[in-house]
Amino acid sequence: VNCAPLTPRTVALKHGNLRIVAKAETLAATPADAAETANQALRQACDHSVAERWRECADAYRRALERSNIRPKDYEMRYYAVNGFAAVLKAQLRGQSNAADHAMLKAIGRGKHGDYPEVRMNAEYTRGLTRWDQNDRDGAARCYRRVLEIQAAVTDSDTQHEIVTGAGVPEAATVVQARHRREATFSLATLEQRAVRQTAADKAIAAAEHAAFKEHAATVAADARLRPDAKRAAEREIANLPGTAQRIRSTDADREVLARCRRVRGACCDACGTSGSVSCRLNMCTRCKRRWYCGSTCQKAAWPRHKLTCRAPGKFRVGDLAVARDPTSTNGIVVTITGPGPESETGPMWNVAARLPSGAPPLTLPAYPVASLDHLMDDGT
Repeated sequence: VNCAPLTPRTVALKHGNLRIVAKAETLAATPADAAETANQALRQACDHSVAERWRECADAYRRALERSNIRPKDYEMRYYAVNGFAAVLKAQLRGQSNAADHAMLKAIGRGKHGDYPEVRMNAEYTRGLTRWDQNDRDGAARCYRRVLEIQAAVTDSDTQHEIVTGAGVPEAATVVQARHRREATFSLATLEQRAVRQTAADKAIAAAEHAAFKEHAATVAADARLRPDAKRAAEREIANLPGTAQRIRSTDADREVLARCRRVRGACCDACGTSGSVSCRLNMCTRCKRRWYCGSTCQKAAWPRHKLTCRAPGKFRVGDLAVARDPTSTNGIVVTITGPGPESETGPMWNVAARLPSGAPPLTLPAYPVASLDHLMDDGT
């Protein structure tokens, strides 16, 4: 399989999607009835995956998780189940996850069932990817930060065990936890538009994982039954790389707006720059959920400027900037809201105008539904 360079979106897919093909070989039964019923659900998930029934596959994985929620640390296939569930949601069902899927990931990620840290980290990271797919970049960043918070709270007792991963091979908990930490760190840095300095240990782990991935890809290519699915999955991943499926068609000035406005916040106070920490917990603006402050003093000081673009999700005013989201050639351009549009069955519509360079021919745009407009907070910060 020829693979494009890894991105925050494809890192998880490489570790998730191609592992799914080896699942049928590692279903070791346990004497507990709950574990056995969970194993039955895992077997069903494997059958559905071979037949490419992906919604049924995800539902079977979720049943396995539900049946092992009582004592998850005693179920040796727990990580295997959540990893398979996450892999299907991140690849074959990308953008099609439902409320039950999100509820399961949230409950596991928040520690409701008492899972090991690596299981919680996997669930939170997957939640971040699903939010990213929904253009909720700030929500994705919050999930990635929770992954790092879970890893920072790991104790020695949380590392003295091995787990069965999607490849069917036991791995040390510390290795899996480090993998999720690196993925979350890289994805969060991309959203915050900052560089990440990898340690020598991180580079060594990445090189080993890349070699293992190439070996596994060769095994998949040699399997006549699984190769078509693996090939289609790889093609989908490449098609979803930034700059391939969606190219920003806008002016240089608009690119500057995008670079300034689409950087997520939450690492430091947006007024004074104080970094968030255990002793300085940052508070999020409850209306727009896109600005963070270390206290009421900074929030009040920033309000005269912030109020110009502070909007609840899905709310707009005339003059606001937004990014158009639609399957035509205008996808990704920066537009200005000019007024309310006609009513529709899907909800409110807005008339927009394209921000074109001087001398360019006029561009007629249709009215856009709220769901097809991504609000930009162009307040100069």
